Amino acid sequence: MMKEYLQVIEGLLFIQGEDGVSTQEIAGTLAIDENQVSHLIHELMDTYEGRGLTILHTSGKYRLATRKEHSQYYQRFFSQPKRQTLSKASLEVLAIIAYNAPITRATIEHIRGVSCEKAIKTLLQYELIQEAGRESSVGRPMLYATTDMFLDYFGLVSLAELPPLRDVKLDDVQAEVDLFMTRYQEETPDELEEEQPQLV
Repeated sequence: MMKEYLQVIEGLLFIQGEDGVSTQEIAGTLAIDENQVSHLIHELMDTYEGRGLTILHTSGKYRLATRKEHSQYYQRFFSQPKRQTLSKASLEVLAIIAYNAPITRATIEHIRGVSCEKAIKTLLQYELIQEAGRESSVGRPMLYATTDMFLDYFGLVSLAELPPLRDVKLDDVQAEVDLFMTRYQEETPDELEEEQPQLV
């Protein structure tokens, strides 16, 4: 059971990222007391000795982080020129939004059958989609729609010019997106640089 607890704590640290997780939150998740959680976390910390990741404790929360002494390598990695592309998941979400806007995240996930939070964040970052108000249903979920930048780069005057779904070929869409990402990188290098993650 202790081995499973350690695995769950490691998983919580991973999914919480920069937000971190407190001993109280872990205790509530595992249904154990906080003293036991503290013991388990310190045991987990010991397993990270000599590895590329470490567990930090700041502001009452624990989080996974890269080691400070390795920051020069990560900075060098992110400073290398890279060809920006969209994943297949992001392409699928973009297509769903383009053909169904305005649309909520829940509806997109219902269509795809999987979570799309990361894909939506990516598309928002590249300004291909935007928040378009809130639905009037319970909880007032956010609505998403494509942007003028989407239309410009795909050579459309309006969404009415989108081809019928049966004629859409993913390879053609990927080629268009690759071109967009290349132009985006060339025209907004400062913005891309600012959005690089902060390294510990």
